[in-house]
Amino acid sequence: MDMLKACTEPFSRFYRTHEALNDVVKLSALSFKIAEPVVSNEKEHPTKGMLKRPVEPWGFVWSDDIPATFSEAEFSLARMSIVQAYGSFENYLTLTRGEVDRWRHHRGIGSLEGKTNDENRNLSLSQFCKTIGCSFDLFAEYESLFEFFQECRNCIVHRESYANKRLVELADSEEMAKCNNNWPFSQSNTLLPDWPVFRADEIIALQPKHAILAAAVYYKIAKCIDTFIVSSFGPEGMIFMAIHHSLCADDHPSRLSSHTSYESAILKFLTNRYRVKDATRHEINVGITELDLHKKVRTCFNSLYWNKYKV
Repeated sequence: MDMLKACTEPFSRFYRTHEALNDVVKLSALSFKIAEPVVSNEKEHPTKGMLKRPVEPWGFVWSDDIPATFSEAEFSLARMSIVQAYGSFENYLTLTRGEVDRWRHHRGIGSLEGKTNDENRNLSLSQFCKTIGCSFDLFAEYESLFEFFQECRNCIVHRESYANKRLVELADSEEMAKCNNNWPFSQSNTLLPDWPVFRADEIIALQPKHAILAAAVYYKIAKCIDTFIVSSFGPEGMIFMAIHHSLCADDHPSRLSSHTSYESAILKFLTNRYRVKDATRHEINVGITELDLHKKVRTCFNSLYWNKYKV
C-alpha cells in the first residue's frame, strides 16, 4: 500500500471545494473583463439596460460610471471568495478533528482534549495543531499570510469590509514582507499579486487574484496538516477511515451504485477518493481483521447493497 500521495476524507472534500472556488473566481473575473468594454461601448446594449433598471433582481446603479461598477463587482467577488475560502478551511479543521477523534476512540485512547465540534471553530491554528499533535513549524512560512487573510475575513464579515487597525498593521509588517519574498514560486516564476494600500476604516479593495492567493494559503496549510494525519494514521487508520465513509457513515459523501463485495467498496474509496496506490483486497481483509470490524462491515454492507442482489 503506497500512501505517499494519500489524503484523508476531510481533505478530499476540502480539495473539491478549493478547486471549485478557484474556477468560479477565475471565470467570474474573466467575465467581468469581457463584459465591461461591451457594456461601456454599446449605449443600447441590453446588458447596460439590465444594470440600470431599478427592478429586481438587478437592483439600481446610482451612476453611469460603468468601470466603477465593474471594479466594485470585482472587489465584492474577492471579498465573498475570501470568506468562502476561510469557511472551507475552517470546515476542514473541524472534520479533521472529528476524524482523529473517531480513530482515537476506536483504539481506546479517548477523545482529544480541548474544545469540541462547533467550539473548535474558535480555536487558533496553533492551538488546533497542538491539540492533534501536529508541529506548527510545518507551515510557519505561511503564518503571516494566514493571519492577514483571517483578519481580512473578520473585517469583511463583521465590519462591512472596512479595514481595522490590526489589518493595517499586518499588511505593513516585516513578517508579511518576508512571507511575500519567500513564497514558493511556481515553475513560471509568477510573482505574488501587488497589494493595495490599507488604511483603517476604509474599504478593503482586494482583487480576485488576492482571493485565489488566500485559497492557496489555506490549501498549503491543509496539505501539511493532512500529510501529518495520513502518516499518523498509517495503513490501518486509512482502512478504518475508508470503511467508515464507504459503508457506515450517515452522509455517505460518495455512495457507490453497487458492489459485489465490501472489499470493492472500501478499495474504491482508498484508491479513487483517498489516492492510496497499490492497495489490495488482501490488505483490506487483513486490516479489517486487525481492526476487529468484520461483523460491522458485513452488517453495513448488507444494509446498503444486499437488496440489489437478492433474487
